[in-house]
Amino acid sequence: MIRRRALEHGLVQPGTPVYHDIHQPDGTIEHSYSSTTPPVSTMSDAQLDDMIAHILDIFLNFSHHMLSGCLRAQGHRVSTGRIVALYMRVHGSLAVFGDHRIHHKVYNVPGPNSLWHHDGQHGLICWKLVKHCFVDGKTHLVVAIHVNNNNCSTTVLDLFLSAIPDHEIPSRVRGDHGMENVKVAEWMEQNRGTGRGSYIWGQSVHNTRIEHLWYDVTQGFGQKWKNFFLELEHHYGLDLDRSAHIWLLHHLFLATVNEDALD
Repeated sequence: MIRRRALEHGLVQPGTPVYHDIHQPDGTIEHSYSSTTPPVSTMSDAQLDDMIAHILDIFLNFSHHMLSGCLRAQGHRVSTGRIVALYMRVHGSLAVFGDHRIHHKVYNVPGPNSLWHHDGQHGLICWKLVKHCFVDGKTHLVVAIHVNNNNCSTTVLDLFLSAIPDHEIPSRVRGDHGMENVKVAEWMEQNRGTGRGSYIWGQSVHNTRIEHLWYDVTQGFGQKWKNFFLELEHHYGLDLDRSAHIWLLHHLFLATVNEDALD
């Protein structure tokens, strides 16, 4: 409904047609459907080796799932089997339990934008940094992620609102009982209505979409920055008890941390 109104007022451009008509000589019309799936990459193994090696130099702990997403973000669709084979050649064998699947209860969401999950993660809290994220429950798309120097409810709300222009308003949002989530809950009930579960409160340990994401985030870039900050403490005199040191740390590195988060 929101996108329809935006189209009517010329605020957004229509998407690519799902199909186009082909008029046959006998007068019949056939629909030719256009695929939105990009073609499989034709890069050679040597080129992919170099690309994966470069990614793993930056994000040492990326799994093959994260590698696949990183390659897709660069416009390369590569099969999982090929990525695993190249990963093992570049990085060595997967961890013993790295590819072991844990079976959980079946998780069902009707469609995209039906439910967004969000949470904060405190893996860098020693340096006064908190990761905040929103992820779509159906598509697993990370609609918003940012590392902030506070855990205020206004900060979380600002991140949520920043995702709406690109992804529209979700039907529902799910988060834990933290006070940093109250303004998102208020906004959802004001704009989606009360008494319909516009905001669903629950324990973060049961918020499986976010919990899976935090594992990938930690392996992808969180641990790298944690190790770097620890090195600054142990070898270069970073003192966490001095507010000036924390301010300078944020001034020098917070923007780069967020660039990593978006990658």
